[in-house]
Amino acid sequence: TVGGFYYRGRTFLGAEPDEGLPEPGKSRFARYGLFGNYLLLKRLDLVAGGALGWDRSPLRAADARFAGLFAEVNASLTPRLVGIYRFDRVDPDRDEPDDEVRAHTLSTTFRADDHLYLTGEYAWLRRRGDEKDWTFAVNARLAY
Repeated sequence: TVGGFYYRGRTFLGAEPDEGLPEPGKSRFARYGLFGNYLLLKRLDLVAGGALGWDRSPLRAADARFAGLFAEVNASLTPRLVGIYRFDRVDPDRDEPDDEVRAHTLSTTFRADDHLYLTGEYAWLRRRGDEKDWTFAVNARLAY
C-alpha cells in the first residue's frame, strides 16, 4: 500500500497563540510526505515513509526547512507475538548543521488475551554531535 499526506497550520510558541510576536498570526508550518508498506512474507512487513516541510515565523530571518524519514520491519514471531525494529531520522532545520536526531527502536507486543496487549520498547537516540540518550517503556492496553 502507498499513502500520502499534506497539512498546514499555525504554530503556537507560548501559552497565548500570538504572545510576543511582532506580527500576530504569522507563525505557520506545513508538512507533506509519502509512506507505504509491503508484505514481504506472510510474517514480515516492511514499512517506510518520508516527509518534508517548513516552519515560518516572524522571529526568524528565513524559513526552517524540515525533513524526516523512517524505515520499519514488523515480524510476526508467533500468532500472539510481534517484534519490531524501527529507524527514524529527523532534521528540524536542514539549513542548520548538526541538529539531526536519529533513533533506533526495538519493540515487541504480546497479545496476552483477546483484549489485552503487553508492549515493551527500547529506543536509542543520537542527537547533536555525540549526544546520546535511551528510553525504555512498558505498557498494557485493553482494547474493546
